[in-house]
Amino acid sequence: MDPAVQTALQELQAQVQQLQAENVSLKTGQQVLQQENELLKAQQTGFSEMAKSIGDLAQTLETKSERKDRRLLVDTKDLGKPETFNNDEQSFRRWARTVCNLTVGVFGKGFQDVLDYCLDLEDAVDFGVLETKFGDDLDPDGIPSLDDKCDQLYRVLSSLTTGESEDLVVGCANLDASGFEAWRRLNRRWDPVTAGRKRNILRAILNPERTKTWEGVRPAVEQLDDLIRRYEARKNENGQRETLGDDIKCTAIELLVPQDLEKHLILNKSRLTSYSLIKQEIEVLMETMLGSKGKIHRPGSAAAAASNQGPAPMEVDSFATWLGSLVKGKGKGKGGKGTPKGGKSNDKDMTCYNIVKRDTKLRIVGVRKRMDLKAQKMEKGRKAQAKAQAKAQAMARKEKERESIRNMHRPLMRPQEKKMPSMKRVMNPRMRKLAHSR
Repeated sequence: MDPAVQTALQELQAQVQQLQAENVSLKTGQQVLQQENELLKAQQTGFSEMAKSIGDLAQTLETKSERKDRRLLVDTKDLGKPETFNNDEQSFRRWARTVCNLTVGVFGKGFQDVLDYCLDLEDAVDFGVLETKFGDDLDPDGIPSLDDKCDQLYRVLSSLTTGESEDLVVGCANLDASGFEAWRRLNRRWDPVTAGRKRNILRAILNPERTKTWEGVRPAVEQLDDLIRRYEARKNENGQRETLGDDIKCTAIELLVPQDLEKHLILNKSRLTSYSLIKQEIEVLMETMLGSKGKIHRPGSAAAAASNQGPAPMEVDSFATWLGSLVKGKGKGKGGKGTPKGGKSNDKDMTCYNIVKRDTKLRIVGVRKRMDLKAQKMEKGRKAQAKAQAKAQAMARKEKERESIRNMHRPLMRPQEKKMPSMKRVMNPRMRKLAHSR
């Protein structure tokens, strides 16, 4: 081989080896660059996550500081210690309401949802579920330090109970959700969510005690609403809540109010088609009655100066008396009933109160007329029935007298005469009269 060609070939081989070495070094450098790039990306991701966490932490701290600095209208220090529960079923709801108001006033409105959730549970309370559902670990708007509040609730319940109730509370001491489980057990014991208790509530709704005076209407209606809420808050056998129909509610409130107001509601059923409309009607009538009986003092008088020191009591009469005064329309003026003093009516004086009074008066007059006609028809029916009975008794009495007279004058027949009826046929009237005399 020519030496020049051999030399060129060796130079080419050396160049190829050099290129291969450079290629390997370039690949190694590329791998290093890729690793450095991945490391930078990871660092950037970590920085972004850290910045997000810092922002969330700042927001959480700000929310907590706002909660801590929020002002309450309720001064819990002046509320004092609630009374101790004496294991009386009738007073449990009032006691439970007092404890609930105290805890919610201190811990915030969200604590009410936790207490209501515990009452709906059939089994024991699981604190892990409560922490997930209401805590602030996952939700920044949740309740902070739920475990500490649970322990405080347990201490409060254990110090406000005695006897059987205290045993129920102390039995929850070793549980994670001790306070919430004690609250659930107390409610299940003294206000059980059972089918029998639900039926008793429904029976109380359908058979209320009628109020005698107008002053008792408003508290009675509020008590009825409370019973309806208690009934609708309880679950049935299928675990679902039932809602009472408007017809049942309307019937209950008609049986609750005084008889005069009940007649008014019954006669206006075409207009008062729902429970809410009936309540609004009662409120309007009550406000109208109370407004008409309120004392208004003239400016500058001694009574007005005395009234500035406190509210003046209202003179509230019975509802029936008020309705009767509207129907009679007694007026003190010379122009007759229902007209102002002086005998002249002024259309400009038709204020809202006068319009309501006029409409109420017309409505009540119609009611009274219909009731009078119905009473007259019933009275006529009763009189006709009594007359027919007396006539029937008189006819029966006369028939009895005739029968007794007939029996007294009936002839005593001999045995042989009974065997010979033909002799009676042939006997002339004179002989028959003679036989009767014998």
